[in-house]
Amino acid sequence: MIISAAHKYSQDTNKLYEVFTDANFYQEKFSGVGAKNVQILDASDADEKFSITTQRDVPADVPGLLKKFLGEWNTIKQTEVWQSYGDNEFGSEISIEAAGVPVKIGGSMLLRPEGDGCVNDIELEIECSVPFVGKSLAEFVAADSKKSLEQEYQFIVSYLRGE
Repeated sequence: MIISAAHKYSQDTNKLYEVFTDANFYQEKFSGVGAKNVQILDASDADEKFSITTQRDVPADVPGLLKKFLGEWNTIKQTEVWQSYGDNEFGSEISIEAAGVPVKIGGSMLLRPEGDGCVNDIELEIECSVPFVGKSLAEFVAADSKKSLEQEYQFIVSYLRGE
């Protein structure tokens, strides 16, 4: 299952790349959208790439059928590896794991110029290998991921305004 989003910003790609390669930003972002126990597990800037691995507990309103796989709070480990693609474009490979949940999430982000600002094109692929309820679990995770992407987008817009 693939989900995608295009987040538009009035700032240019260089400004967004500066924000997305600041470890402190991730701490603020995840706390700002309701996560608990936010930790920066690793952050490095080497070989013209910025890599960050975070961990956080996120709430989920889980339907009864899926409570075997998901709790009210789930621990998420996320890794992003950012780099310049040239021509004011920046990209990131992303991987997300939920502790004890048989779902894999991987994807990419592309910051590209548009007009006076930029767009962050996001694509996530969600895979679940559990028979019978796997499709329902993947659909729930996809819907929850879309909601999280929107919350993070709203946080980033406010953050860039200095709010």
